[in-house]
Amino acid sequence: MILNQNQKTYIQIFILCLTIFLVDIFTPLSVAPGIGYIGAIILSLKLEKHKDLYITLAVTILLIISGYFLSPVTSEKWIGDTNRILTLFALGATGYIGIRVKKIEKELNKSIDMPSENPNPIMRISHDYTILYANQSAQRLFQCIENQPADKYLPANWKKEIQSIASSGKAMELEFAYSGKTISFYFTPISNKNYINLYGTDITVRKKSEKLLHKLSSTDELTGIFNRRSFNQSIENEIKRAVRFKTRLSIIMMDVDFFKKYNDAYGHTAGDSVLIKIAQKLKKTCNRPGDIVARYGGEEFIVLLPSTDLEGASLLAEKIRKSIEDTKIKHQKSYVSKYVTVSLGIGTFTLGKPVPAKNLIKIADDALYKAKLAGRNGASTAIKSF
Repeated sequence: MILNQNQKTYIQIFILCLTIFLVDIFTPLSVAPGIGYIGAIILSLKLEKHKDLYITLAVTILLIISGYFLSPVTSEKWIGDTNRILTLFALGATGYIGIRVKKIEKELNKSIDMPSENPNPIMRISHDYTILYANQSAQRLFQCIENQPADKYLPANWKKEIQSIASSGKAMELEFAYSGKTISFYFTPISNKNYINLYGTDITVRKKSEKLLHKLSSTDELTGIFNRRSFNQSIENEIKRAVRFKTRLSIIMMDVDFFKKYNDAYGHTAGDSVLIKIAQKLKKTCNRPGDIVARYGGEEFIVLLPSTDLEGASLLAEKIRKSIEDTKIKHQKSYVSKYVTVSLGIGTFTLGKPVPAKNLIKIADDALYKAKLAGRNGASTAIKSF
């Protein structure tokens, strides 16, 4: 049978008191009780409940009374009586104080280490993946119960991570998303303990701010499509992909015909409206998952077409040109049409090695220049291998 801490303490106190009781009987000096019962007082500091103290006091009183009647009568009897009375008082007071101190210490440690009222989820998981502790926030979040297997409640990938933390002793941070919220959990291994503490923080607002900031930094403020910076990042990745998989890559550079004259005639507000409508047409026309549409600057737009040959890019360019002309935005100052039109330059590339993005963009831009020289409202092509 395995004894718990309280049972061991009972046995230790009983053995000590019994020993002193026997010494009390056979010792004429009556000093033994005062000295011996000090041991019982010290042991009483191990007690954690008032019930334990009452049992200890009862046993001690019984043995002291027995010792009083059975010990030899000597001229120093008053010394033994005094020692017995002081022992009982000290035992009771010390035990009570010890229990109170332990309760306060336990409550203080719990409030500091694992506060149940903390609005953030806090948990303690054992190395064998059992939930040892979960505050109210964690219980609501995971619908979990303490002293239950954690894999019934926690994300499936956490078990492997916790085992890794337990073996390495290194802290880790993981994010958990649910019901539109994002919680960041910091996993902290505890030295010489077989458990890991999890501290959660609601980072929903921060994640939304980061997402908004990323959107603002990657999109054009006027048209809502990608900006030049975002396009330059995308084309670098697509160049690497085209080299690796030996696929063709096409770029369409597009410019609004006589846009300066349009602004002069209709005003910049009307000009902005034209750019917005053209961006919407581009997004609607270039709708494959990998297509990238961006405003490259002023009235210039650029389209990146992964895995697209010259024929496919040319067909798409004509579709773009026609959709914009069919919008029938009046442009009385245009020399090629009574409506707003665009000119397009198409570059298609076969990449056997990585090439600077600016080289590819320049080829498409040169093709655009040729389309303008040819009379505008049309497209010109270029094909090149590297």
